[in-house]
Amino acid sequence: MPDRGEAAIVTVTTDVGLVPPATSALREGSHVQAVLDAGGSPTRVAEEVAWRRLGRAGVMLTTTNAIVSELVRDWSSPAGRAAFGLLMA
Repeated sequence: MPDRGEAAIVTVTTDVGLVPPATSALREGSHVQAVLDAGGSPTRVAEEVAWRRLGRAGVMLTTTNAIVSELVRDWSSPAGRAAFGLLMA
């Protein structure tokens, strides 16, 4: 399977909005990170099941702060300082 690159997926709903595109992108050869604290599911059970499905499929589970931290190359740059301010807000 060809390497399709990386994908960070953020959605409003985890169970129906995140699981299908994340697992599909994974099957197509992308390295997928699912940002879990950006959305949610209508029930706790639905959220926990969605997280388990993502993890078992091989999707990397992450958070907003973690993904921003990975994207910032230089915290002393203007963009890095702006990102830091957003994370601490």
